[in-house]
Amino acid sequence: MLWQARVRREQGRLVWRFHVPASGLHRQLFGRDGRDDEPTLWEDGVVSDLSDMNARSASAILSGDPGYRHEFQVVTEQATLHVSERVEITRLGSDEWMLVGVVMDVTSRRLAEEALRLSEARYRQLVEHSPIAIIEMDMASMSFEGVARRIPEKTWRRGCLR
Repeated sequence: MLWQARVRREQGRLVWRFHVPASGLHRQLFGRDGRDDEPTLWEDGVVSDLSDMNARSASAILSGDPGYRHEFQVVTEQATLHVSERVEITRLGSDEWMLVGVVMDVTSRRLAEEALRLSEARYRQLVEHSPIAIIEMDMASMSFEGVARRIPEKTWRRGCLR
């Protein structure tokens, strides 16, 4: 999803005006197409850490950063999505900026990372608590390494190769 915003500082606060072109991700997130001149993109309750996200955005704008990126969770009635947002900032004047943002659904990646983490934890537990010795053998060099337990070399040399 692509978005563009013109941001002005008025009476000490930042005022945002968004333009969000129609996209499948916008419909998935908000149940409708984007509109011109929207005052907000993300809604409280939909983004769990919205206040932190707004503070990060304001800090990047006011400090003169060229942009920022972050990942966050979006909760809708239909699903919970993990999204990554990258934003570029262009200063237009002393109190005005143009921001362009790209939002990508990274839910599949986050689910795969979690599945990998759980799989690695399961494998580690199996190896560390195995009631039998697990040995890794390199056939090219005929070397052995005890993975699950430290096994005296004379024990595995006597039992494995002759």
